[in-house]
Amino acid sequence: MKKNIFINACFLLFLLFCISNLAEGVEPADTTRVYSARSCVSIFENQTISSSRSITGCDSLIVRDVTVVDAGNLTLTAPDYVVLYGAFEVVQGGTLNINEEEEPLIFEFSYDAAGNRFLRRAQAVQ
Repeated sequence: MKKNIFINACFLLFLLFCISNLAEGVEPADTTRVYSARSCVSIFENQTISSSRSITGCDSLIVRDVTVVDAGNLTLTAPDYVVLYGAFEVVQGGTLNINEEEEPLIFEFSYDAAGNRFLRRAQAVQ
Protein backbone atom coordinates (compact mmCIF):
# COMPACT_ATOMS: atom_id res chain seq x y z
CA MET A 1 0.00 0.00 0.00
CA LYS A 2 2.79 2.44 0.94
CA LYS A 3 4.62 1.51 -2.27
CA ASN A 4 1.56 2.41 -4.40
CA ILE A 5 1.18 5.77 -2.62
CA PHE A 6 4.88 6.53 -3.16
CA ILE A 7 4.68 5.63 -6.87
CA ASN A 8 1.53 7.73 -7.33
CA ALA A 9 3.11 10.68 -5.53
CA CYS A 10 6.23 10.47 -7.73
CA PHE A 11 4.08 10.26 -10.85
CA LEU A 12 2.04 13.32 -9.78
CA LEU A 13 5.20 15.32 -9.08
CA PHE A 14 6.54 14.38 -12.51
CA LEU A 15 3.30 15.48 -14.19
CA LEU A 16 3.30 18.77 -12.28
CA PHE A 17 6.90 19.41 -13.36
CA CYS A 18 6.06 18.72 -17.03
CA ILE A 19 2.93 20.88 -16.97
CA SER A 20 4.75 23.77 -15.30
CA ASN A 21 7.44 23.69 -18.02
CA LEU A 22 4.79 23.69 -20.74
CA ALA A 23 2.88 26.54 -19.11
CA GLU A 24 6.02 28.69 -18.91
CA GLY A 25 6.93 27.99 -22.53
CA VAL A 26 10.44 27.00 -21.47
CA GLU A 27 12.53 25.59 -24.27
CA PRO A 28 14.39 22.46 -23.19
CA ALA A 29 18.11 23.01 -22.65
CA ASP A 30 19.07 20.24 -25.06
CA THR A 31 17.55 21.81 -28.19
CA THR A 32 19.27 22.88 -31.37
CA ARG A 33 18.12 25.79 -33.53
CA VAL A 34 18.79 25.78 -37.25
CA TYR A 35 18.27 28.85 -39.44
CA SER A 36 17.90 28.61 -43.18
CA ALA A 37 17.59 31.47 -45.64
CA ARG A 38 15.61 30.85 -48.81
CA SER A 39 17.91 29.28 -51.38
CA CYS A 40 18.29 30.41 -54.97
CA VAL A 41 19.16 28.63 -58.22
CA SER A 42 20.49 29.70 -61.62
CA ILE A 43 18.85 26.99 -63.75
CA PHE A 44 15.49 25.27 -63.25
CA GLU A 45 14.89 22.43 -65.71
CA ASN A 46 13.20 19.11 -66.49
CA GLN A 47 10.31 19.56 -64.04
CA THR A 48 6.56 18.92 -64.02
CA ILE A 49 4.73 21.19 -61.58
CA SER A 50 1.44 19.86 -60.17
CA SER A 51 1.15 21.91 -56.96
CA SER A 52 2.28 25.33 -55.69
CA ARG A 53 6.01 25.92 -56.17
CA SER A 54 8.20 29.05 -56.02
CA ILE A 55 11.62 29.18 -57.66
CA THR A 56 13.99 32.07 -56.93
CA GLY A 57 16.94 32.89 -59.18
CA CYS A 58 20.17 34.13 -57.60
CA ASP A 59 20.74 36.89 -60.21
CA SER A 60 18.98 35.61 -63.31
CA LEU A 61 16.92 32.44 -63.72
CA ILE A 62 17.03 30.17 -66.77
CA VAL A 63 14.02 27.85 -67.12
CA ARG A 64 13.82 25.01 -69.67
CA ASP A 65 11.79 21.85 -70.24
CA VAL A 66 9.15 22.69 -67.62
CA THR A 67 5.44 21.82 -67.70
CA VAL A 68 2.86 23.30 -65.32
CA VAL A 69 -0.10 20.88 -65.27
CA ASP A 70 -3.72 21.39 -64.19
CA ALA A 71 -3.84 22.80 -60.62
CA GLY A 72 -0.09 23.55 -60.77
CA ASN A 73 1.01 27.02 -59.66
CA LEU A 74 4.59 28.08 -60.51
CA THR A 75 6.13 31.38 -59.44
CA LEU A 76 9.48 32.32 -61.02
CA THR A 77 11.40 35.21 -59.44
CA ALA A 78 14.85 36.67 -60.07
CA PRO A 79 16.44 40.03 -59.21
CA ASP A 80 17.54 40.64 -62.83
CA TYR A 81 15.44 38.56 -65.24
CA VAL A 82 13.80 35.20 -66.02
CA VAL A 83 14.53 33.47 -69.36
CA LEU A 84 12.34 30.65 -70.76
CA TYR A 85 14.37 28.32 -73.02
CA GLY A 86 13.27 25.23 -74.92
CA ALA A 87 10.06 23.42 -74.15
CA PHE A 88 7.84 25.24 -71.66
CA GLU A 89 4.13 24.57 -71.29
CA VAL A 90 1.34 25.71 -68.97
CA VAL A 91 -1.64 23.37 -69.38
CA GLN A 92 -5.17 24.79 -69.03
CA GLY A 93 -5.87 25.16 -65.31
CA GLY A 94 -2.20 25.75 -64.45
CA THR A 95 -0.88 29.11 -63.25
CA LEU A 96 2.42 30.83 -64.04
CA ASN A 97 3.71 33.99 -62.30
CA ILE A 98 6.97 35.55 -63.44
CA ASN A 99 9.16 38.07 -61.60
CA GLU A 100 6.79 38.97 -58.80
CA GLU A 101 8.54 40.61 -55.88
CA GLU A 102 8.83 38.30 -52.90
CA GLU A 103 9.88 39.13 -49.39
CA PRO A 104 12.98 37.21 -48.33
CA LEU A 105 12.19 34.71 -45.59
CA ILE A 106 14.20 33.20 -42.76
CA PHE A 107 13.08 29.75 -41.62
CA GLU A 108 13.78 28.72 -38.03
CA PHE A 109 13.75 25.02 -37.12
CA SER A 110 14.15 23.74 -33.57
CA TYR A 111 14.99 20.12 -32.74
CA ASP A 112 15.08 18.18 -29.49
CA ALA A 113 18.04 16.01 -28.48
CA ALA A 114 16.58 12.99 -30.30
CA GLY A 115 16.50 14.93 -33.57
CA ASN A 116 12.74 15.44 -33.67
CA ARG A 117 11.63 18.82 -35.04
CA PHE A 118 9.24 20.53 -32.65
CA LEU A 119 9.17 24.03 -34.16
CA ARG A 120 9.15 25.49 -37.68
CA ARG A 121 8.72 29.23 -38.02
CA ALA A 122 9.10 31.52 -41.03
CA GLN A 123 9.52 35.27 -40.77
CA ALA A 124 10.17 38.01 -43.31
CA VAL A 125 13.57 39.69 -43.33
CA GLN A 126 13.29 43.39 -42.51
